[in-house]
Amino acid sequence: MKVKLVMFILIVFQIKILVQKITISGYVKDAATKESLIGATVVNVASQSGTSTNQYGFFSLSAPVADTIELIISYAGYTIQAKRITLKINLRLTVLLESLKDSLNEVVVIAGKNDRNVQKAQMGVIDVPLGAIKNLRVIFGERDVLKVI
Repeated sequence: MKVKLVMFILIVFQIKILVQKITISGYVKDAATKESLIGATVVNVASQSGTSTNQYGFFSLSAPVADTIELIISYAGYTIQAKRITLKINLRLTVLLESLKDSLNEVVVIAGKNDRNVQKAQMGVIDVPLGAIKNLRVIFGERDVLKVI
């Protein structure tokens, strides 16, 4: 009976160790200005799971306990960083990304089409020939032009 109890306890502790997860959290900031980078992505390469930073540049990612994991941190217009981390306990990181100064060029947007209605403000036009107006009957002393239309 004692052997079964000891085996049961060992199995329960092994399952608990296998299921145990740790949390990797921290901030992603600009290396030059130390400003938070909103929407930067942090991806665990091994499990293909990831997250993005919130409005404060903060991220939090859960991972199973492993010897080492590789995180890829990226943001548009910045260099991509890969970090290899040894996981034993919960970890808090501050990642500083450097901007790519040569990769972004000036963008110029030019509208090309002119709107005719703006250049020529004109109400609806209906051409009525003079002969059609002359052939109208006279009612109460005037010709009713609206009947021609």
